[in-house]
Amino acid sequence: MRKITVDRRLIGWYKIISDNIVMLRGKMSQEELARRAGVTRETVGAIEAGKSIGLDTLLKIAIALHAEPASLLMSKEKREAFFADIDSYLDMKISEALRRYEQKKKLS
Repeated sequence: MRKITVDRRLIGWYKIISDNIVMLRGKMSQEELARRAGVTRETVGAIEAGKSIGLDTLLKIAIALHAEPASLLMSKEKREAFFADIDSYLDMKISEALRRYEQKKKLS
């Protein structure tokens, strides 16, 4: 029973990785990505079909896509939440900086 649970989780990870590679390569062909990553086109095709991927291959593909390896592991929902959090944080920091600027201006 435990093995099935682990296998299903891995299948989910492979799907996330596959979706992210397809999204990040955009109009780049599988052949071009394979050439840049130093892997075969068959390897890229298999990964995009949701097959397993080794860490070394994941790193090669991330480098070829000019992406952080961790970005290949984030689901779309997590990525959107991550960037929303960054946007909120930046908005807060900008507001704080503007308040400090306005206070300094009043004191001058």
